[in-house]
Amino acid sequence: MPGSSEILTLGIDTGGTFTDAVLYEPSTGRVLASAKALTTYHDLSLGILEAIRKVISTALEHRGTGDKKNGEWVGGEKFDSLSSLANRISFVGLSTTLATNALVEGRGGTVGLILIGYDLDLLDTYHLTDELGTKNFINIKGGHNEDGSERAPLDEGEVRKGILTFLGKVNAFAVSGYFGVRNPAHELRVKELICELATHKGVHVPVTCGHELTSRLDSVRRAMTVVMNARLIPLLQQLIETVQSSLNSLGIHAPLMVVRGDGSLMRAERALEHPIETILSGPAASVVGAQALSGQSTFWMVDMGGTTTDIAYVSEGLPTLNSEGARVGRWKTMVEAIDLHTIGLGGDSRVQYPSVGPERVVPLSLLAHQYPSVLQELRKQVEGKPRSDLAGRFLLLRIDPFEFPSLLQALSNRERLLVDLLKDGPIALENLASHQQIGYTLEQNIRHLISLGVGIEGGFTPTDALHVLGELSLWDREAACFGAVLYARSFGISPESLCKNVRSQVPFLIAKELVLQSIRVSLKSVQDLPLTDLCPLSTVFLETALKEETPLSGSQADPAPSLFNCSFTLKDPIVAVGAPAGTYLPEAGSLIHTKVLIPPYAEVANAVGAVTGLVVERVRVEILPSEVDGTTLYRAHSPLGLRDYPNLEDCIRDTIPPVTEYVKGKAIGAGAQDPEIRIKRKDLFGSSQGNVDDIYLKTELEFIAVGRPSSITMKIKK
Repeated sequence: MPGSSEILTLGIDTGGTFTDAVLYEPSTGRVLASAKALTTYHDLSLGILEAIRKVISTALEHRGTGDKKNGEWVGGEKFDSLSSLANRISFVGLSTTLATNALVEGRGGTVGLILIGYDLDLLDTYHLTDELGTKNFINIKGGHNEDGSERAPLDEGEVRKGILTFLGKVNAFAVSGYFGVRNPAHELRVKELICELATHKGVHVPVTCGHELTSRLDSVRRAMTVVMNARLIPLLQQLIETVQSSLNSLGIHAPLMVVRGDGSLMRAERALEHPIETILSGPAASVVGAQALSGQSTFWMVDMGGTTTDIAYVSEGLPTLNSEGARVGRWKTMVEAIDLHTIGLGGDSRVQYPSVGPERVVPLSLLAHQYPSVLQELRKQVEGKPRSDLAGRFLLLRIDPFEFPSLLQALSNRERLLVDLLKDGPIALENLASHQQIGYTLEQNIRHLISLGVGIEGGFTPTDALHVLGELSLWDREAACFGAVLYARSFGISPESLCKNVRSQVPFLIAKELVLQSIRVSLKSVQDLPLTDLCPLSTVFLETALKEETPLSGSQADPAPSLFNCSFTLKDPIVAVGAPAGTYLPEAGSLIHTKVLIPPYAEVANAVGAVTGLVVERVRVEILPSEVDGTTLYRAHSPLGLRDYPNLEDCIRDTIPPVTEYVKGKAIGAGAQDPEIRIKRKDLFGSSQGNVDDIYLKTELEFIAVGRPSSITMKIKK
């Protein structure tokens, strides 16, 4: 019987609202069971463990390996026991928001940064030292020139002194040498000295070098990226250890793999060395999951969650990557990740009539479900006369800052008092405003707590509107109805009108962003392009195409009437995933006359993507010409060092074998079995005096190793 003895994989995704888990059968591409648990921000592992337990319980109690029809499973067989199920799990894939959230919130370990050959006067002149990401840094004499030649000898005596000042005081080391991507020799020597001295002191401290994370030029951004990577190591280590402990407690001893920001997979051990590569892990997993569930190769992926809606374009099976580096919060890293357009619009977006979002709040229906006192407070406000700007608004803790010293130091005395008040649960802003010590600075303190990730508001959301309209019944409908009354009262409309307007506004905003993102991708621009930045003619066409369906027409100044009709259509279909996708995306697609596909298990696509990706490793080599004593030489710059040749083709021929073995070894180390190696060559030429492409500039070689996770391959071979 199909599926009776096939291997399984367990996919986990921690999202803004829910943590999802799926049991997936790779040989048939079927989801055998899925489950959701609320994401626990103070300790992600708690939500992860609950989701795992739920999906296993679902599989053991109700599910076999058949197909789901009308909510019931038919065919297949039940799993005999937890142990029989656990033994069939080949690997566990984890997609996590940890790195992204930690960078935004400024959390992480203490880092010692060793710069090699940087010009600190230049950094100070242009105020770039703040961009390094840490105040704990030293600058050692050394570094290289653009051609990879030594700028100055490495001062090993100063290196040793610097290392000893940091040892025992930092959680990790970051090393970045000037032009270290052109010649990593000094970075590698400093790393060797750190390991040597740490071993002598009997301590273990992780070390990351800049050239290990990127081959791009930009000394300041490279240093910042390696600092952020080092900062994340202790956080990810704690998460991975607790996840593995949770798995072991359930008898699941399969290897753990983590999703990178480009959608590929890597072993947890590799993720611990390069945790920054997991930024945008969740959205990347969505793209992989959307493709696996829909079977489409070219499409627009729209992932609507509780906090945001992510839009990405996939062409011939490959998502577009942002080679300039992923931006997270204020940090523009050099990590190559999926090219994504994110808008602050989701099921948990704050309703600020007539707009929705971008701020995320906890839905009143969920808040009352978790804290019954919230329902009592809402009823009290409906019967009374609260301040209109505070009605239906609550504040609660997201994480306890007393567990994070760096966060605690950032709080004022009033904010610490506010945190103390919130320890027992959410409090209505109406009540906090009357507090003698914090009332008059309340809004300022709330904004600061939210910006640090310490607090979050509760308020009326599209999720609540759906509860009121009877389209959703997850949590407390009565709380949602009270919220609708309070918000509608402050806006001077009926609760029904409020909910209907919110219901129609969301798909309109998604359709508008799809239009704009299609223009950005067509122009090959990674910058945000607001509608107002288009030329006047383009603006007229787009507004005309969308204005007839504007849900809040009349609530604001209507645009001037157009003398013509036009419409907008995307060439490729939309694959919609995420829990609210089925509610909003069909209508969004109809607004722009584009086919919308909502595949089975769209609500857990991220978790599916966590186990359907491939292991991918990339290494770039640059070959540059140089003049030495009147002779042209061709120098190959690679992670293996420098090599000079008098002939370009000889240089390429001799470079390919060792770098191929190097990238293959990286892929195997990341968890690939028998990786396939692809090599791309690009010769760049320039022009002079009106002649076209007559000057050779350089050759770029990109080595890409691609393979299936080894655990799957080995089990299939058995």
